[in-house]
Amino acid sequence: RLATGGQDGSVHLLNPNAPDAPLSRGIGADWIEHLAWSPNPAAPPLLAAVCGSGIALLNPDATSAATLPAAPKNISALAWSPANTPLLAAAHFGAVRLLTPNGDVRQLPHTAPANTLAFSPDARWLAAANRDHSVRLWLNPSAPAPDTFQMTGFPNPLACLSFSNDSALLATDGGPDACVWDCRGTGPENRDPLMLPHDARIRALRFANQSPLLASASDDGGVQLAQILPSPVPGQPAAAKPLLAMRLPAPAVQIAFSPDDTHLALATSAGVLYCLKRAGRP
Repeated sequence: RLATGGQDGSVHLLNPNAPDAPLSRGIGADWIEHLAWSPNPAAPPLLAAVCGSGIALLNPDATSAATLPAAPKNISALAWSPANTPLLAAAHFGAVRLLTPNGDVRQLPHTAPANTLAFSPDARWLAAANRDHSVRLWLNPSAPAPDTFQMTGFPNPLACLSFSNDSALLATDGGPDACVWDCRGTGPENRDPLMLPHDARIRALRFANQSPLLASASDDGGVQLAQILPSPVPGQPAAAKPLLAMRLPAPAVQIAFSPDDTHLALATSAGVLYCLKRAGRP
């Protein structure tokens, strides 16, 4: 199923390979701001749909699975944990909520407005990219009192987060450099990141699904692809092997790798979609 949400407060679920009419579900009167499928392949999939301050959980047939407790403010970011136990993180002003499908709620205090949330693939880290020019991380976020870490001083608000497939690296935006942080051991706080410079502010970045390849795109249409080589010593900056540098007519604002990493899709602000095919892997 492909899920879409719009300004009418409805979610449509459709089969991209068949011309069937979409299954629809009205959620509320506000825009549908965020959609996220649960990632655990061993459990039936659930779709989390955000409408204002509320979150509805839908089954693939558009029936309701649960309506989670509403947040006190509008929800600005959403992410499912990849752990076997279903856990959904939702950010609003003042906190990041951790919710389960049965309605349990825990609060992680967080005063900065978050633009993006991301769990590491091993569920060890939860990261928030914030409008106050900072990144915040929680170590073992489902623990009763998780340790917190913060990196500040970025020239711009942050909106992009991506963990490497082995959870060792975290890539962030925040200026004209893609920053790659070492998340091994005690985490990236007080460590120097690897900086991958662009000529303009970063608009999108993404690690590949099966390898430490990082694609990054900037406001001037620049696109870079690099293999990231972690240092053998945790805490030391990684190294980068450049593989591709190109410039598009308009900035790429979304990046996605195919599941096998053989294709890279770049969606631009001009409404054009580019698809790059890799002949081999580094």
